[in-house]
Amino acid sequence: MNIHFYEPPAAQKIGGLDAAITSLAAAMRPLGHSVAVNEPLPEDSAGAVAHFHGLWQRRFPALARECRRRGIPFIVSPHGMLEPWAWRQRLWKKWPYFHLIEKRWIANAACVLATAKPEADRLAKFFPRRRIESLPLGLTAGKRPGHAAARAKLGWHADETVLLFLSRIHEKKGLDMLLAALAELHGVTPRATRFVIVGPDEQPDYAARCRAFIAQNVARLPRTDWIGPVWGDDRWPYFQGADLFCLPTHSENFGLAVLEACQVGTPALTTTETPWADTLGDGRGFITRPETADIRTQLARFFPSRDAPKPTAPHSRIGHGRISTGQSSRRATPLSTKASTDHDACQKNSAHLPRRQTRSRARAADFFQHRRREPCACCDRDVAAARHGQGTPIRSCETCRCGKWCAVKIRRRPGSGEAERKSVAADGRRRADLP
Repeated sequence: MNIHFYEPPAAQKIGGLDAAITSLAAAMRPLGHSVAVNEPLPEDSAGAVAHFHGLWQRRFPALARECRRRGIPFIVSPHGMLEPWAWRQRLWKKWPYFHLIEKRWIANAACVLATAKPEADRLAKFFPRRRIESLPLGLTAGKRPGHAAARAKLGWHADETVLLFLSRIHEKKGLDMLLAALAELHGVTPRATRFVIVGPDEQPDYAARCRAFIAQNVARLPRTDWIGPVWGDDRWPYFQGADLFCLPTHSENFGLAVLEACQVGTPALTTTETPWADTLGDGRGFITRPETADIRTQLARFFPSRDAPKPTAPHSRIGHGRISTGQSSRRATPLSTKASTDHDACQKNSAHLPRRQTRSRARAADFFQHRRREPCACCDRDVAAARHGQGTPIRSCETCRCGKWCAVKIRRRPGSGEAERKSVAADGRRRADLP
């Protein structure tokens, strides 16, 4: 299969988005699929699938139209760009653009992919008639715990309490709240505490404000090391050597860094705005609201647990909870199998169909997908029904077996606001015709 990835520019996919796209491509190639990135669509649509990563790209609508013209199915992965916090940023610009342009081309996608169930549930509100699938990210490397070796490599002392923030320096990630919470804990934090900040300055003004806060509160903050961007395998010693990984984010569709910290046995502090609240709850981690006061409370809860024995297996070091590599892998379903299934399903369902037939099949799928309970047309018993447009097809129940269904349509009288109900007899379809 020929899979064509279409991605945002390099400056817009730094961090987790780039890791997600790269790991998906790496998982597809060993299965015998070719993956092309940002290349022109093939003239031959046989065996071709397009996969759009991210939103708000001007060229995506035109590429989607070209996919439809050539009969190439396409998949869309928003990668958290419609999450509540992200959606509220520059809403004055996003709202009209989404409803006038973005929503229209995504409506023709064979599938919309989320990375976790919470994101899938929210996407269903944006695209109620689209097929939404959840495709969690998998582990990006086979790293294991290496606490002592990582500390020796980075020059951290064994008696230090090391807090790690490893992410983009962006307002969304909540570094300012973490710094404020640490400043308020002056006198509570152990004397030998080190706070390490690793990541690129994606928002220079925001990064400057954080640096200014550190300079103004140097007496109240623990020792702070601002490392800058670290990529690839060089970032793993930071995960392995830290005592607590902190990601107090305002919004996260998955939070791959949380998974990577858990993979090497480092406990994580993150927020309710990530899909990790259930996994890291009940003492297995630190879940907080994206608020300074709540972050401070969870940090104060962490410090007494600092003296717990260091693990030798990849699980969280907090309480009795364990997040093993196997459990993380089961939660983050391997990308290769499910992605291949999704691409193959799209290819099988629509790649070789004429455009009209593809549209008809999509409409039929939507027709029978949205079901609810309705009274039988004959005996008023509750039966399953599907809703479509202004009509409500009502299936007959097994008692009367009339074999017919009717639809109730709303027709407004010209010049009046009253609604007239009109029952329309159908063509006598058998009950078996409806799902």
